[in-house]
Amino acid sequence: MHAFNTLSVALVSTLASFGLTSPVNVSPAPRALLANQAIVNMYSGSSCGGSSESFSVTNSYACRAVTSPKASIEVSENNCATYTWSGSNCGGSSMHITGDSCFSVLYAAVSVQC
Repeated sequence: MHAFNTLSVALVSTLASFGLTSPVNVSPAPRALLANQAIVNMYSGSSCGGSSESFSVTNSYACRAVTSPKASIEVSENNCATYTWSGSNCGGSSMHITGDSCFSVLYAAVSVQC
C-alpha cells in the first residue's frame, strides 16, 4: 500500500508540473464493428427519427419482426446482407439495405445474414 501512495504522489507531482491536475473527461472510442456483424436501428419516423428499436447480429442469421410500425431503417454492417420485408416472417416483398445510410421504407420484418 505504501508503494501505491508513493507512486500516486509522484504521478500527481508530475502531472502538476505539466499543469494537468484538473480532471480530464475522456470519451470512449466509437465501438468498432466486428467482422461479420450488423447493428440495425429501426425507426417509426420516415427519416430515422421517432421511437426506435435496435438489435445486432454477429456470425449468424436473424429474422426480426418489428413490434410496432416502422418507416425507416439505418444499418451499420460489416460483411452482412440486410433486407427489409413486407411480411413479419421475412417473406413477401423485400428491399436490400446497404449500410450507413437512412432508408425510408415501410416494413414488417428485417433479416440479416452475417
